[in-house]
Parts: sequence; C-alpha cells; structure tokens
Amino acid sequence: MKRRLLLMMVILLILTLAACGEPPTVNSDFSGSFTVRYGDADYTGELTKDGGALAIVMTAPYTVEGMTFTYQGDALRIGYRGHETETTAGYLAEACIPSYLHNTLPYLPQAEYVDTTDGVDRFTLPTPSGSAAVTASSGTLKSLTVAPNGLAFRFEGSMGDTAPDKALRN
Repeated sequence: MKRRLLLMMVILLILTLAACGEPPTVNSDFSGSFTVRYGDADYTGELTKDGGALAIVMTAPYTVEGMTFTYQGDALRIGYRGHETETTAGYLAEACIPSYLHNTLPYLPQAEYVDTTDGVDRFTLPTPSGSAAVTASSGTLKSLTVAPNGLAFRFEGSMGDTAPDKALRN
C-alpha cells in the first residue's frame, strides 16, 4: 500500500513539474511580409530582421513600391530604382513605416508574456515611445501594434526563420 501511495505521489509530482514550463517567447530574427493601414492607404512590404540588421522592401502602394530601407546599427541605406544613399537611422521622421519598425522590433527579446487564447500568445513590448502589443503563434510574430498611435502591423510568411536577403548582405 505504501509503495502504491509513493508511486502515485511521484507521478503527481512529475505531472506537476511538467506543467510548469517556460512562458512562450517571440522569435526576434525572422523574415516575411507585412501589411499596415497608415492614413488612408494600405501599405505592404517584405521584411528581414537578422540580429542588428533590418531590411524593408516596400511593395505597395505604387507610390513607394520598390523602395528599400536597410538598417545596420545606426546606419540607414535607402534605395529606389537602382539609386541608393546612405545616412543615419535618425534621418527619417519617426512617424513613417520604416521608422516604426526600426524603433520597435529590436525590443522583441524583451517582450513580456501576457496570456494565450486559441493558440495565440499575447505579449506587451516595452519601447522608448511606449508599450506595444504583440501577438505570436509558436514564437512566430503575427501582429504588432505600436505606441503611441496604435498603428497595427500584420505579419505573414516565414516569420520564424531568418532568410538570407540581398539587402542584408551588402
């Protein structure tokens, strides 16, 4: 009888310990596409983040299609139709899509887990401009709502894996 009781207690302990895992995290290096509504227009683009490097290629609307923004540390390279210029990351206004992404995504490793609903993990992300809201599924970034204006980015594709990108190799 004592052995059965001891065995049941050991099994209960193992099950309890197995349930106490680490909270989910968000992958901080990834590539994929994004969409965001800014003003009266819907913007789309491709994004690759690998360590301190961030490459953004705008794909819509036609007014920004083909523009590239490559951040490496404090350096920013802007390209369009074969023309490029290099400047500092602070050159662009803070209220533009590349700046919002550049000023928020580096903080992903600091995302604080909130809860999980229907397989979607919710996080808060402390940034210098305020708290951002993040959702992820199995570590894959799904959405980012930046502070202070509530701009809501939606992400798709292989956001969990970093793919080599020509813009990051230059």
